[in-house]
Amino acid sequence: MTDPPPDKLRPLRIRLTVVFLTALLIGPGLGAHLSGGDPENVRFLFGVPALYLWLVFTCLVMTSCILIAARNLWRDED
Repeated sequence: MTDPPPDKLRPLRIRLTVVFLTALLIGPGLGAHLSGGDPENVRFLFGVPALYLWLVFTCLVMTSCILIAARNLWRDED
């Protein structure tokens, strides 16, 4: 019986999972509250409400995790 080959992509899988789940949990919840989720005291950055920028940022983080996984992890091994 032979041992399976070591998984060289395991650290990448773990990092992508941690980053994606962190962005998923912090984006709409705690991060939105910290970036100015109070309707009476809206914070602006570059003329845009900070809440919108925060949500766009977390969306970009999650999208980049999906794209990295698609190019490196979810491919057929011929």
